Amino acid sequence: MNRRKTKFPILVLILFKTILPVFAQEQPNYLCGKVDPFWGCDGGNVFVGACSPFGMVRLGPDCPFPTPTSGYQPGKPIIGFSHTHLSGTGGEGRYGNILVSPMVGNPDWKKMASESKNNEKASPGFYSVDLIRNSGVVSAELTANQNIGRHRYKFQKNGATEPYLASILVDLSHTLSRNPKASFKGTKFTASADGSFSGSASFGGGWGGENPYTIFFQGQANIKSSTLSYKLDTLKMPVPKGSKAKPTLKFDTTGFALTGKVENGESIEVTVSISYKNQDETLPAFEKNLNLSFETIQKSAEMAWEDRLSVFSIENDPIEKTQMFFSAVYHTMIMPTDVAGNHPEDQFGEAHFWDLDAFWDTFRTLMPLHNLVYPAQQRRIFHSLVRIGEGKKWLPDAWIAGDFARAKGGCNAEVILSEAVQKGILVGADVNKAWKVCIDNAMNQTDRPELYGRNAEYLKNGFCSSKIKNCTSTSLEYAFNDYSLSLFADKIGKIAESNLLKTRSQKVINLWHPDRKFFWVKDSLNKWVPDFTPGFMKSGHGNGPYFYEGNVWLNQLSAVHLVDSIISLTGGKPAFSARLDSIFSGNHFDIGVEPGFILPYGYMWIGEREKTKNIVHKLLAEKFVIGNKGLPGMDDSGALSSWLVWGYLGIYPLAGTDEYWLIPPYLEKAEINLPGGKKYSVSGKGNALYKNGKIFPGYKIKHSDLISGGTFEWK
Repeated sequence: MNRRKTKFPILVLILFKTILPVFAQEQPNYLCGKVDPFWGCDGGNVFVGACSPFGMVRLGPDCPFPTPTSGYQPGKPIIGFSHTHLSGTGGEGRYGNILVSPMVGNPDWKKMASESKNNEKASPGFYSVDLIRNSGVVSAELTANQNIGRHRYKFQKNGATEPYLASILVDLSHTLSRNPKASFKGTKFTASADGSFSGSASFGGGWGGENPYTIFFQGQANIKSSTLSYKLDTLKMPVPKGSKAKPTLKFDTTGFALTGKVENGESIEVTVSISYKNQDETLPAFEKNLNLSFETIQKSAEMAWEDRLSVFSIENDPIEKTQMFFSAVYHTMIMPTDVAGNHPEDQFGEAHFWDLDAFWDTFRTLMPLHNLVYPAQQRRIFHSLVRIGEGKKWLPDAWIAGDFARAKGGCNAEVILSEAVQKGILVGADVNKAWKVCIDNAMNQTDRPELYGRNAEYLKNGFCSSKIKNCTSTSLEYAFNDYSLSLFADKIGKIAESNLLKTRSQKVINLWHPDRKFFWVKDSLNKWVPDFTPGFMKSGHGNGPYFYEGNVWLNQLSAVHLVDSIISLTGGKPAFSARLDSIFSGNHFDIGVEPGFILPYGYMWIGEREKTKNIVHKLLAEKFVIGNKGLPGMDDSGALSSWLVWGYLGIYPLAGTDEYWLIPPYLEKAEINLPGGKKYSVSGKGNALYKNGKIFPGYKIKHSDLISGGTFEWK
């Protein structure tokens, strides 16, 4: 493709703003061929399009509104392909920006959705589908690298023997917000009949609150002899009752279309570069990639994925296990979004990440997984996190589109940074910077507890009362945050601070109901709230008033530093074991929500490793399956996928510490290629663990021992 200079640019300034999918396996010897990007897309909300690891461009299909936050549903038609997406998240939608929709014939903005779709395929860095409309069929192929999206559209019109019209529609107002008419703020762009276009579009709203952002773009479509048309719809926004203001105009669908003649089987390619910083930042990547072939860009993305996936190797396992394992590993690397050099506050090209959504989801299993196998990448994330804390004076629990998003409970960025120091990932001057932002976050009363920091009640009493939404789960998480931060203090010799944090972390035991033998709720007068029920997900308790995505059963081990006390208060080891038994036998467990992740491993504290192994293996066998419905819940940025990865390997991280539990792996044999050239190999199903031929004492291992590698066999 050759980029032509725009001779007559047109400036548009807007002041207001099926068939089941099949994953590609053309190269079965590559690990990319073992990944099914569609795995878990139905219910797990995973992104199914083309991207590179942690890439800023996630180019994929969007279905008609309403959709999950990924923009995609297997059984729905497709309206086009946008360049920004989240993966695995719930709640309000966000992104879905700069949507491109190809069609046979003149542009029809009212019929962007395909009547049906066929031949849907995906592999890491690649997505393809046939869009079927009455006017003809468009075979779409997509690939992407860090901040470039490449589209290739092949057109077919039944019975056509002469060239015919085809159109490329570019919707600059498109968004995945559940309230799309409120999220588009406006656009400024130039477009030309030679296929070139550039500009910016502004958005706000969706997951994380308003969090306004502007996306800058540079594009080129190699459509021949095209004509240019515009879609500039407006609508009148209502005026609140009692207001004397006049109705205001707001733009609905806003964009442009390029229309030219094609022959049957002819392809049109579109290249789009994006940045969140300014127009200039779109140009280097655009110019570097414009003349590269589709296959070259695709191969580059595939090799980036191959490099990340090759950290793991598997032997002697059936294809179903292998596929789910590598699909899960793949899902853990779609988010967060690496926006270094491309975000508004960047001045020096330093590491920066968006869409840390949210640490409440990822601190338990995903962050520890990446700490083990991708420490260099993690170090960049931690640098970004510390700078956010320094600049904003608070650490986020979720960081979306360059601003705070709603905290789900606790201050889990502290857990992540504490773990990084204990495991030697953050060292030197970075440790002192991390300590400063963590201790400030832990000791100062927040003005926005729904976004960051600890609230006044916890700082005073060591727990939150019933007047605070999600009071009990938040109290348990604050307490664990304190404990994890005390380990950070121990590591760097802050003895007084460590003692203070440890003491405060114990106070949440005041929420243990002595008769009910569960963590429960107190009111502001320190009296028990009377409506106790051990029932699973009592109405209203899924997200408040007392627990976030949990209840008295699922939050039993949310403060894992108190497990010994909980065992004693439950009535001792036999009673604690029976309590755990009742969770799994009495329909009181849901692996699809994060507080439950650790519960199968609760038996490890009382030496009943065999029970943990049996339950973990049963969950892996029954709750995770091949196909679109493969995940037992929303993937939450790869959190649920990472739980599977650990279970397959027979390791479980104790988040916020430098320790792991060990059980027999679900795989026959697996190997982890660790940083520094070391290898961790594990196999076997027996009861005794051997390392390098010698009996390994106990079932817990330190991070320093794990990364030293070795051959672990269960005999």
